[in-house]
Amino acid sequence: MDACGSGDDAPPAAAPAVAAVHNTLLELLLAERLAPPPPPTSRHGAHVHAPPADAHADADADADARADAALRFLRDAWPAGGAARYDASHALVLCQTRGHDQGLLFLYERLRMYPELLRAYMAAGDARGLLDAAARLGGREPALWREVLEHFGGASSGSDEAAAAVTEALSHVERGRLLPPLTVLQTLSRNGALPLSLVREYVRRALAEEAQAVAEDRAAALRYEQETLRMRAEAADLRTCARVFQNNRCALCTQTLDLPAAHFLCMHSFHTRCLGENDRECPVCAPENRAVLEVKRALAAAAQDQDRFFQALENSDDGFAVVAEHFGRGILQ
Repeated sequence: MDACGSGDDAPPAAAPAVAAVHNTLLELLLAERLAPPPPPTSRHGAHVHAPPADAHADADADADARADAALRFLRDAWPAGGAARYDASHALVLCQTRGHDQGLLFLYERLRMYPELLRAYMAAGDARGLLDAAARLGGREPALWREVLEHFGGASSGSDEAAAAVTEALSHVERGRLLPPLTVLQTLSRNGALPLSLVREYVRRALAEEAQAVAEDRAAALRYEQETLRMRAEAADLRTCARVFQNNRCALCTQTLDLPAAHFLCMHSFHTRCLGENDRECPVCAPENRAVLEVKRALAAAAQDQDRFFQALENSDDGFAVVAEHFGRGILQ
């Protein structure tokens, strides 16, 4: 487990005096290595006589008590949403060198070192802890689930425990829509020993969902096409035919329309006194028209920002979706 690294955001720093006191207290709690040392040997490689069993039991109980005390100290001195009252980097190195795994896991999560947290669970062989951590953090960092799937799909894939873990991971990914199905299948397909039965139902549901999405997109495309044809016909009618205005009420004050009045091609009519100085655009349709113009300006500006497109393409798990989105928005010509 690597103690070197940093999270996305540096933890708030405590006052130097407060941090020094808490650092010293943590060092005292972890004064001796918590992980069991290797058995002693003589100079010739032979094991020396071990101390009595009671001494080992007392030492183990003392180590467990100090480990629990150190973990409580780490949690109490860094409350959720607050600042750490100790040097987090110092505590991280101290927990690693003294073999305090539970403290290391706590610090990884608080420092937002999520990949290191998952690797610590993987190294310890703690499947339950790994799944719980991914379920707790994977909503904010969907890429964590890819590492989980790679781990369970690549190691001991024939065991019942690994199969159950893959099934549970797939349920989390599917329920939260955290990874594209293609990414999931590519990740799991790297191990040829993984049985197809583990992903058969997931693939079936993913294909059914994709088919439904395609049908909805086709229906939306047809609806937009019909609306476009209607708008083109209306524009041609405005250019070639006369419009008859028969409104008898002002669209703003709803009073009976009398002269002088203003009529717009959107078929809204107003008293000129209600329009005031803004007599060049319909006040009812103006907000929607401005929104459309703003979208067009934003799309035109985005078309010139190629760096943003390539950055989105690099950071996305589904590059095809990024390209399709930019084509659909008219950014790519």
